[in-house]
Amino acid sequence: PPKPSQQRLLGLDVVQLKGLQDVSLDFTGSPLTAVMGSNCSGKTTVLHAVACAHQPPETGNPDYRFPLFFRPNSDALWKGSDFTVRYAHRLGQQSYPELKQRYMKTNDRWSPRYERRPIRYTRFVNIGESVPDIETLYLTSMIYYEKAEQTDETSNAVRDIAGQVLNRKYETFYKVTYAYRNKASIGVKMPGMTYSGLSMSSGEQRVFRILDAVLRAPNHGLILVDEIDLFLHQDALQRLLNKLQEHCASKNKQLVFTTHFPPVAQMYDQISIYTLNRVASKTVVWRGYSYEAMRHITGTQERPVSCYVEDAVAEQIIATVAAQVGVRKFVRFGHYGPAVNAFSICAGLYLSTHSTDHTIAVLDGDVYGTRLERMARVKEAITGNLEIHKKQRKDLMRLVRTLAVT
Repeated sequence: PPKPSQQRLLGLDVVQLKGLQDVSLDFTGSPLTAVMGSNCSGKTTVLHAVACAHQPPETGNPDYRFPLFFRPNSDALWKGSDFTVRYAHRLGQQSYPELKQRYMKTNDRWSPRYERRPIRYTRFVNIGESVPDIETLYLTSMIYYEKAEQTDETSNAVRDIAGQVLNRKYETFYKVTYAYRNKASIGVKMPGMTYSGLSMSSGEQRVFRILDAVLRAPNHGLILVDEIDLFLHQDALQRLLNKLQEHCASKNKQLVFTTHFPPVAQMYDQISIYTLNRVASKTVVWRGYSYEAMRHITGTQERPVSCYVEDAVAEQIIATVAAQVGVRKFVRFGHYGPAVNAFSICAGLYLSTHSTDHTIAVLDGDVYGTRLERMARVKEAITGNLEIHKKQRKDLMRLVRTLAVT
C-alpha cells in the first residue's frame, strides 16, 4: 500500500490534557507557529500532545509515546485526558484534506493503539538537549574526544546558517565523540581556533542543535522546539527564526515552538502566534500576543485604567479624548491586534483573579459593529448555559465596546 505523503498538521483541539482545558489551535497560517503565554499555561503540553499523536514513518525515526511525557505518578494517572489532532495527507493519488484522530485515556491505557496514529516524521527538541557539555561531563581531568568533519550538504548548511545567526565565520562543522561514555556532541573550527561543545557558549550550542534538527528533518516533517529563545540574544533569535521560516516554507516543513520572549510577537507577519492563559474554568487562547494584557493577568496594574485597542491609530484617538477629560495619565494602553482578540483577551482578564472594574477593550467598529455580532463572539469566548455563565457573558459585553456605538 502507498505510504502517506505531503502530511500537514491542521489543528489541535483539547478537551482536557494536563493544565489545558477547552483549547483549539490552528497550524495552517504559517510554516512556523509560536505558542506563548505565562508559566503553567500549558505551552509545552501542546508540544507533548502533538509529538505523541504521530508515529514514525521509518524504523529508527523518533517515536514519542505518551508515558514519556505523561508519566503516571502518585498524584496523576492522566485519566480523563481527551484531545484530537486534525491533519491532512496524500495516499498515492488520493488526497485527504481533513482527517481527525482522537486520543483519550479513560482507563489504564491511552487509546487508540499506537499503530493507528497518523504517520509523519516528528522531531521534538527539548530543553535538556541544549544543556552545555561543560555541565554534563563531570570530569576534572583531561577530557579526550575524537572529531570527524561533516561535509554533507545538510551539515554545510547548518554551519553556514549558524554563522549568519551568530555573526561568526565557521570553517568546519564536526561530529564529536567524547571518550567519556562515548557521549556524542558537536564541534566547530573558526579562523585560529577549533573547539567542541565543551567550549561552546549555551546559545551557540542551542543554535546548532535546533538547526541540525530542523534541516535534517525530511520534507513535510514536523519539528517541535521547547523554549526556542533559551540562551539566545534577541537579535540572534530573530535571525534564527527568519532562517527557519525561509527553510520550512521551501521544504514544506512545520515548526511549532514555545517561547516567553515578547519580541517574537513583532514577527506576526511571518509566524502564527497564539497566547495561552490558564484561568479557573478553562484555558483562554488568542491569536497574537499582548504584552500589556499578560502583565495585567499575571501582575499588578501600574495605572488604574486599562484600555485595549486594535492598533496605534485607535490608541491615539482614545488618548486624545482621555487627555481632553483630564485622565490620560491614569490610562495604560495595550494592543490586541485583530478585532476577534478583544473578546478572548477580555475573557482571560475577566476570568483571572484580577479585577476588571477599570478595564475596557475598544473595537474600531468596522467588524463586530452591532450588538448581535458582539454577543455572538462573547458566547464563543464564554460557553455554558448556567446562570453564572449568563452573568459572565453580560459582564464581558460591558468590557468590549466600539468607537461607534450601534
